[in-house]
Amino acid sequence: MIKTRSLNHIDDPFSFFFGGPIIGPRDLQRLNDELPARELYRREIKVGAEHKKQYNMSRVAVFEHGAKTETAAALPPAWAELLDELLSASWRQWLTDETGIDLTDRPVTIGLYIFENGDFTSVDNGKLAKALSVALYLNEEWACEYGGNLEIWNAKAEPGQTPARIFVPLGGNVSVCRFREHSWHSIGAVRNGRSRVSMMIEYWHGDEPPAR
Repeated sequence: MIKTRSLNHIDDPFSFFFGGPIIGPRDLQRLNDELPARELYRREIKVGAEHKKQYNMSRVAVFEHGAKTETAAALPPAWAELLDELLSASWRQWLTDETGIDLTDRPVTIGLYIFENGDFTSVDNGKLAKALSVALYLNEEWACEYGGNLEIWNAKAEPGQTPARIFVPLGGNVSVCRFREHSWHSIGAVRNGRSRVSMMIEYWHGDEPPAR
């Protein structure tokens, strides 16, 4: 299913990678024809100035603590196939080759995410405990006007400011980031009644964090 290719390395305003597609139209259709049941997801909301990061989203873990979760056993066949490929040595080696970050023996967690109408994440610089964070976008069709875009910032944003860069989460594409103190990013609010589907594959410097 995954056909790896070179990613674009972007240095401004911080270092990250973006590109693809690494999943073709036929496999994207397979994934979207048999989406995981919505009841598998847990609604997660964190809103208020007391939080470092605010967000609305739906999420479910499919791999954590070195093993597939119970939810993984309930995945439709195409999604189970994709999960196996993301756990393969060849996938990990490709990321190491593209980013120059050695992922050998790094703990990994994988989750499924849905951002529905109005869902977002606020501007944040990410968890520094992550060695690498990979977002794999899985909608068959997406456009900038649907929202849900990856927004890259020069600094912690203030109201009314605009991001330095915007990347549309086109199906089959990936964004790859190693978080630093200045790696400010956000996900813009989804619009037009759309649902943004993605997977997050996250590698950790030490022990992965406890389940949310």
